[in-house]
Parts: sequence; C-alpha cells; structure tokens
Amino acid sequence: MRALNKKVGGTSSREFVEKKIWLREEDTGEVFDENYNDIYIWITNTPEDFWPKKKEFVRADSLVGITRIGKRRDGPGCFYEAIG
Repeated sequence: MRALNKKVGGTSSREFVEKKIWLREEDTGEVFDENYNDIYIWITNTPEDFWPKKKEFVRADSLVGITRIGKRRDGPGCFYEAIG
C-alpha cells in the first residue's frame, strides 16, 4: 500500500509504503470461540527498492503495527484494538 498525507505546517509531505497482512482467527487453524472470528492486521515496512522514493516526499517508516477487530463479547457492537 502506498499512501500520501498532506503537508503539516513546518514539515515535509510524507509518503507511506507498507505491507499489510489481513487474516481471520479461523485462518490460524484455531478458533477459540465459534461465535467470534476476529480479524487481525499486521503492518510493517517494505524494502526501499519495492517502491521508488520520490524526491518531493519524506519516506515514513511504519516499524510494526498490529490491529484486532471483532464483535464485543460483553454486549452489542464491535471493538478495534491497535498496537503500533
């Protein structure tokens, strides 16, 4: 994924190039509760040669990110947890 953000006062425009892996709990081969099938997203950097860097942007690094999305166990609705 490649994303750009707008320039924030006093900084250069940033360019994000990262890989995201999406999987469901059932993809792991083990489901802890059949009523729930949480989604996990793992985000890391890509090598610089994967996408050429453009001179007008500063390459931003996403070191690591982990996200979990699923149905709440204690009532209606859903939850979103993120580390990164």
